[in-house]
Amino acid sequence: LSSATIYPGSDVEMFRRDGAGVPDDCVGMVYRLDGDKVDKRAIDVFVHVVKRRPRSRALVVGGGPLLSHYRAIVAAAGIEDAVTLPGYVAYEDLRTFYERMSVFIAPVHHESFGHVVPLAMSMGIPVAAYEVGALPEILEDASVLAPPADAEALADIVCSLLDDRDRRLELGAANRQRCVERFSVQAMADRYADVYQDLLARHDQGRVLQRA
Repeated sequence: LSSATIYPGSDVEMFRRDGAGVPDDCVGMVYRLDGDKVDKRAIDVFVHVVKRRPRSRALVVGGGPLLSHYRAIVAAAGIEDAVTLPGYVAYEDLRTFYERMSVFIAPVHHESFGHVVPLAMSMGIPVAAYEVGALPEILEDASVLAPPADAEALADIVCSLLDDRDRRLELGAANRQRCVERFSVQAMADRYADVYQDLLARHDQGRVLQRA
């Protein structure tokens, strides 16, 4: 191997639905609200979705300096009853929040490799995102990507997914399979094993050549 990409492994056994029903009308995200990946505009897509679909609900999980701003924006939009912002939650409680999501939204301005997106994929949740950083590589589906910072375009994608349960279930199943194959702990371990086996083979071959 001249080069190899090894993704951080996600716990696909912990983050799975285990027979839990798939909800129809809740959008969500899980991020640190500190400006590193999301900014003040990240809440805009949730406002757009709920304004267009008053029956929809939004779940914005995470804490940080931006939390008070998001709460103020939600209040100003008059949608406080539709948007839940619980702040920080414990890692072991995250799955119960993911279980409530119909679509996971990644409205980020920067992304190297977002662990929260593979966790959503592991839960069998469709993901809609800005075309930023590693997200096109993680998702490998241009139909769920919007131009960076275009909240209305991202809301269009999200609303189309909410309107089409069959497509959401299909994308969710594909996401689960992709996560298991590419982003699971086992996949990570297998890729490291491949690299080490290749290095050992090259080392052994070099020793044989030296003796010859």
